[in-house]
Amino acid sequence: MERTPAVDITLVRNDRYYKGPPLLDRVVFHVGADAASFLRGEVTYAEVFPDEVARVRGFVGKSAQLVQVPRPLVYTFIGWNEVSTRAPWLADKRVRQALSYGLDVEGLLQGFPGVGTRVYAHTPSSSWAYDGAGLNAYKYDKTKAKQLLEEAGATMGTDGIYRWRDGRAMRMRIETNNGAVRRAVLGNAVDEYRLIGIAIDPVVEPFATLIARVKPGNKDVDGFIHGWQLTSDPDAYGFWHSGLSTDSYNLVSFANAEVDRAVEAGRNGPDCSDAARKSAYVTMNRVLNDEAAYAFLFSTDQLFFVSSRLQDAEFKPYAMWTNIERWRLLP
Repeated sequence: MERTPAVDITLVRNDRYYKGPPLLDRVVFHVGADAASFLRGEVTYAEVFPDEVARVRGFVGKSAQLVQVPRPLVYTFIGWNEVSTRAPWLADKRVRQALSYGLDVEGLLQGFPGVGTRVYAHTPSSSWAYDGAGLNAYKYDKTKAKQLLEEAGATMGTDGIYRWRDGRAMRMRIETNNGAVRRAVLGNAVDEYRLIGIAIDPVVEPFATLIARVKPGNKDVDGFIHGWQLTSDPDAYGFWHSGLSTDSYNLVSFANAEVDRAVEAGRNGPDCSDAARKSAYVTMNRVLNDEAAYAFLFSTDQLFFVSSRLQDAEFKPYAMWTNIERWRLLP
């Protein structure tokens, strides 16, 4: 193997490989290869973003195929900061539920066909610890959203924006970094939350700025669009336990005793059997779904354009490049 930091990684054929000698002499992975690299002919496949698909397809025609690979361990969400001083209504579960009912996630996904699958809780549906029974799908329902806001004590103003119990207009920021899908989520949130009487100030900022701001206990943050890449083990302690430090992933300062007990049991037992751990995570997910600390959105697929020259390459969830010894390259 050869490696040029931040440039490429070269894998050289191992004739003693236990499955037999690979068919290619070498495979070079270019760091940062993108749609432009693919169109210039520098690589035989590259990951593309949803908003690039039509453009790339227009150039490559039938000389390449689009491959979609589900990423079940990755999901996108809107986090609601429960200690925000600018938006104190986020501490009320009914308001957070209203925000889930007030966002048309299915309609959003139709704008990016095949790119995402709805999620309703933290544990991915592909996990052995998942059980979707009892999870609220929060189907788009403006009437239900307004009902919940009013049950929480909000009153409609003459400008079409609800006032909170302290009289302030229910206006808040949602922050995210640049990117086609996240910008689309933000744009939909601005439009659709206005329809239920909540004003959104959209903020698009560099990823480094977003990460620096979205920290546990930062009361200057209201809502934010973010995502997690999980591991195959369902342990969620670092994301949801209330006793964690400001270095944790509990970015919304969520605190719930039942969830604390569930994530502790899932991690520490005393019964560490799969059945007992699954029961703990089912409880955790049902509470998280009901509490709506996140507006759970979708898991995203990876999109690749693969040149017709590259033969027999398999791209599968959890199993990228596992048959690399069988790859062939046509002239």
